[in-house]
Formats: sequence, structure tokens, C-alpha cells
Amino acid sequence: MATRPYVEYLDYVIYPDATITATGEFSAEAQIAGPTGFISFAALGVFETATAATDHATRWVQEWIDSGIAEQALADAFKRDTNISLHSDPS
Repeated sequence: MATRPYVEYLDYVIYPDATITATGEFSAEAQIAGPTGFISFAALGVFETATAATDHATRWVQEWIDSGIAEQALADAFKRDTNISLHSDPS
């Protein structure tokens, strides 16, 4: 795994990553933390070098953030993946 330092972009922090595949290539992946939650993306593409994979992951996430859906997608992912109940339901 070839992890690149995090990238701050707008109100988000991007953690690009590259995982070596069985064929010796690198799979681009990323984790994103934002004001409404956290989400991970895998299999964003396969590249010959770890640097190419992390560069692609960074650009892909920046475009995803720019698309305008990031905030709601992060919030939805956080709600779906978190089993926290702040109020008990007496029923």
C-alpha cells in the first residue's frame, strides 16, 4: 500500500491511496472526511505506479466534491454506517 499524504480541498480532507494488485499494478482508492461525515471509494482505476494511482484518486475525489453531491453523500453514508441512537424509543 502506497499512501500519499492527505490533501485538503475546500472543506474536505482527501486521503488518496494505492493498493498493489495481484498483477503488480496499483488500484486507486480514497477516503474522504468532510463536515457531514466520512466515506471511502475503492477501485477508482488501475495504474502502473502508485503515484499515478494516488494522483488519479485525488483528482477523481476533487471532481466528485465539485459536482455538488459530496456533502449529502457523506451524510447519507455516515447515517447508514453508524448505529448510534441518541434517543430511546419506548414503543
